Amino acid sequence: MTRGLSAAVVIVAVAGCGGHGDDRPARTERTESPSLAPTATPTADRGPPTATAPSAPSPPLDATGPEDEPGGPGEDEVARTRVRVVIDAEGVTPPRTVVAPFLPLRITVRNDLPRRISVTLRPARRAVAVRPRSTRSFDAGGLVRGEHRLDAGSAGRALIVAR
Repeated sequence: MTRGLSAAVVIVAVAGCGGHGDDRPARTERTESPSLAPTATPTADRGPPTATAPSAPSPPLDATGPEDEPGGPGEDEVARTRVRVVIDAEGVTPPRTVVAPFLPLRITVRNDLPRRISVTLRPARRAVAVRPRSTRSFDAGGLVRGEHRLDAGSAGRALIVAR
């Protein structure tokens, strides 16, 4: 019996060493393809397994969240095409601007004249008054394909072409 016990101890000791003659852990053959997921069995050099807290459940759809917070996803700014024009003694610069049709516009007018001007986008009938030596912006809906006139009265005109 002692002989059987000592043989069992020797077999266990040899299996524990891995039989490689160095300090590396024994390698096992895998029948599946290797994966990046960690194994469930802890090894001696990893230490005790650590517990992870369960993730919080998703809040109900009617709960407050980013949509209700300032700057949340619901307050995203609409994509707009920016059109900038300068009105001075020479007239309206640039005299012609091409934009994509149907996208909303943000038109910025810089008045370099010493007098107040009124700028109208026709046929959209959007108008804005710009004080002397100041800048003002206004929003216009998307334009249908074609030519649209930006009219600054006696200060000049420009075309906005939607194509």
